[in-house]
Amino acid sequence: MKVRENANITQKDYYNKLAEEKLSTVISKSPNLATAVWTSMRVKFNQYRADIGIEKEIIDQQIKWLRDANISSSRVLEIGCFQGTNFGGFEMSKWIIENSKEYVGIDLSEKAINAYQDHTISHYSNAKAYSMDILANDFSSDYFDIIYCPAVLHHFNEIDRPLREFKKILRAGGSIISFDPLATSFLNRALRNIYRPFQKTREWEFPFTENTIKSIKISQ
Repeated sequence: MKVRENANITQKDYYNKLAEEKLSTVISKSPNLATAVWTSMRVKFNQYRADIGIEKEIIDQQIKWLRDANISSSRVLEIGCFQGTNFGGFEMSKWIIENSKEYVGIDLSEKAINAYQDHTISHYSNAKAYSMDILANDFSSDYFDIIYCPAVLHHFNEIDRPLREFKKILRAGGSIISFDPLATSFLNRALRNIYRPFQKTREWEFPFTENTIKSIKISQ
């Protein structure tokens, strides 16, 4: 328990700092060459993904999942919203706010939430945002219809912990929509293992493996 709490503090500090800096600045201030190279590769890969249309497919798929979950009549909780989730320029969080009955966004970073409040949340009567940890949530039981958590679940080494919290606040028949990195191929695992000793975020980065996916199925 203490290990996870310490990781959350470090993670919170990291994202508070990230909220103050542009990505280019973060790359230029990378603590070591390996991190700078890895970050640069990810930026280029994401641009390539956008250029060949994969980014649009990801957006379209998530919108389909949200619509299938009846977003128009739903209370939606977005976990890890930062300053608003954005996929290649598409403001997903804003789309969710505009298409849902009620929206609540949460993130560890107070600075990100403050910025999010100023430029987006304050303009919508059905939206709120808070700086908080989902593992210490104060939400009412069975309140939300949809929990949207893109690139969040892989931050937990013991994935059953957040899933238990989700079940408490998700109504019966509700939906959890996630989108996380995988480490299910040999090449992917090899590259990540080479980089991991240099990774500043390694305390809270656990890409999904086959065992992770099995754990999710078991917990359903």
